Amino acid sequence: MVVWAIFPSIEGLLHPSSNGGTGLCLLPTLPAPAAQYDEQLFMAESNGSANVTFVVQAVPQTDSNGYGPAYLVNGLTSAGYWYQVGISYNWPCGSGHVLGFHFTSEVWGPGNHPVAVPIITPLLVETNNSVNLTLQFSGPNVVMSATDPTTGATQSFTYSAEGASSFVGGIEFHWFTGVMTEWYHAQAYYGGEQTVTYNATAPFSYNGNSEVMVGIDEETPSGGTLFYETDPVEITCACSYPFSYEGATVAVGPTTFTTGD
Repeated sequence: MVVWAIFPSIEGLLHPSSNGGTGLCLLPTLPAPAAQYDEQLFMAESNGSANVTFVVQAVPQTDSNGYGPAYLVNGLTSAGYWYQVGISYNWPCGSGHVLGFHFTSEVWGPGNHPVAVPIITPLLVETNNSVNLTLQFSGPNVVMSATDPTTGATQSFTYSAEGASSFVGGIEFHWFTGVMTEWYHAQAYYGGEQTVTYNATAPFSYNGNSEVMVGIDEETPSGGTLFYETDPVEITCACSYPFSYEGATVAVGPTTFTTGD
């Protein structure tokens, strides 16, 4: 049985620096109301590994203000650093949002501090293509990469592993190894996500008895919690376990995690 360190607030999952800033907006943007609410649909693994890889479909979707989500793979290391890599669509930046799909990555250090400048850079991803998202150790570093095999487009970012050699399971200080669909909105958001499925290739797989934590939450502009609920799931069969809260839905299976209806 995994001990999940769950707290009343999960502000550690909130990435304010990912929400743009003039220093990041060196790309064309469209003006939009400030995106201040942060919705997160996530699955945290219980097992550790030196390689975390998921394949996600590049689904383009936006809310009424034109903001879209990020599809992210996360890795928490034994040294207490949290690595993220993924693709985003119409992601918030400055006083609006960028257009289309982009590669994004970020690294957080102990004490909930970003230690690497968030990266938002264009990636040639075609609509609904399958994109490989990988976190893996390479020598003294962690390599974060996203690849669209159909177009051949790939981007990566490398950062020090700070002495670690593996990603760990569970949730610690609100950080975890697993996947997350994250979406910033200008107003409180309750559901409405299109279906997106993450397919695991390493290490999350059905072994007859796996435990994960699924969660749905939304943070407010003041850093508080609009809503937050989690559910520990024992995966004991080749089936799907759904979980819904405040209009949002997720489901986890032996090798998949799905967000949206």
